[in-house]
Amino acid sequence: MATCQPIVGDEDGANEWLDPAIEFGFCNSRYLEEHHPFLKPLRGNPRFQVLVTKARQKHDAFDAKGVNTMEQPPAPKTHGKFTARYPALAKAWEEIAEAGREGPLDQNTQRLIKLAVAVAAMREGAVHASVRKARAMGIETEAIEQVVALSAGTLGMPSTVAAYTWVRDVLDEE
Repeated sequence: MATCQPIVGDEDGANEWLDPAIEFGFCNSRYLEEHHPFLKPLRGNPRFQVLVTKARQKHDAFDAKGVNTMEQPPAPKTHGKFTARYPALAKAWEEIAEAGREGPLDQNTQRLIKLAVAVAAMREGAVHASVRKARAMGIETEAIEQVVALSAGTLGMPSTVAAYTWVRDVLDEE
């Protein structure tokens, strides 16, 4: 729809359609800015330029492995204090995390597996952190809750309900 609006002279309408497209992950700023012929009338539009910049920032937030480095929630204050006190441990932790990301799994699958491990280990803080990170990555609530539901056969109902409560702690704050 965004590409049709400029044809009929509706620049505001085009921007209205582009904004959510970029918000939901379209980040090919170069295509918007230089290549799409129907968007040419928008290229001098200030709002369009803001949207192109937003798309570029989203694109630039992915590192060489395709991991989104932009929208991670801040770590708890205690984590910051601990890593400041023990910087060698913090560095080792990051190296372990980086090594674990190597392989064929995409970032969303990796995050859901990390959530499943936290649920299975019954680590409330790790479940909270995994849910916050998953939501920041755009993983839908239903997928997060399915991870908990899948654990029922292994963990049993009491532990599964406890994990579901931890997940809801974070989701209910949104």
